[in-house]
Amino acid sequence: MYNINEFRITAYNALINKSQTGNSISDDQVPTKSQFNLLANTAMLSAYESDYMVWLKSGGANLTQFLQSYIKSQILMLPASGILPFPSDFQHTASVGVYYNNSEEGIVTAEPVTNTDKRNVFFSQKYTPNYLFPKYTEYAEKYEFSPKDLGVVYLDYFKTPKFATWGYSIVDDAPVYNPLTSVDFEFDEYSAPRIIGEFIKLVGINLKDKELIAYGENYAKENTMQ
Repeated sequence: MYNINEFRITAYNALINKSQTGNSISDDQVPTKSQFNLLANTAMLSAYESDYMVWLKSGGANLTQFLQSYIKSQILMLPASGILPFPSDFQHTASVGVYYNNSEEGIVTAEPVTNTDKRNVFFSQKYTPNYLFPKYTEYAEKYEFSPKDLGVVYLDYFKTPKFATWGYSIVDDAPVYNPLTSVDFEFDEYSAPRIIGEFIKLVGINLKDKELIAYGENYAKENTMQ
C-alpha cells in the first residue's frame, strides 16, 4: 500500500522543483483536489493496463512488481452447471486450475478456449475435455467449464484497482489531509516513482507543456529504487 497523501506531497514537490528549473507553473495550473484524484488514478490505471498487456504478450513470463500488487487467488466451488461467475473485483484472468486427485500435484491447469472454437473443442471426439485436460471459455462476466463436474476451481486473477482518494477536512479555511476519508493506493513504495512520473506527464499533457511531459518521463527513471 502506498499512502495517497505521501503520493500527493511527492508529486506536488516534483512539480514545484520543475517550475524552479524550467517553465514556471502558476497556482491556477496546479491540479485542484478533484483534478488530483482523477489524474493520480488515471496514471495508476495507465500503468496497470500497460503492464497487463506486456504480461499477456509474454505468456505470463513478465510480471512487474507493480502488477503483483493486484493479483488475487480464490478457491471456488464450481456449480453443477459448469458456469462460474467472476469475483466481484475481477478484471483479468491470470491462471485457472482445477483439482484432480490422480495428478501428482493435485491441480491441473485448465486450458482457455475462445467462444469461436468452443463448439469444435467442447464437442470434439478427439479433443473432448476431461478431468486431466479440462477447458474453459471466458465470457463478459463468467467462465464456462468442461467437464461441468470439475468440483474445485483454483483461480488467480488481476483485481480491479481501487480508486485512490485524497480526502480532506477544512481547517482555518484550508484543506488538510484526512486519513479517515482517504483511500490509499494498492501498489508499493517501489512502484510509486513510476506512477508519479505518469501523473506529471498527464499534468504536462493538460497544460500542453512538452518540457513537463519529458520531465515526467524521466522522473521514474531517476527516482526508482535500484
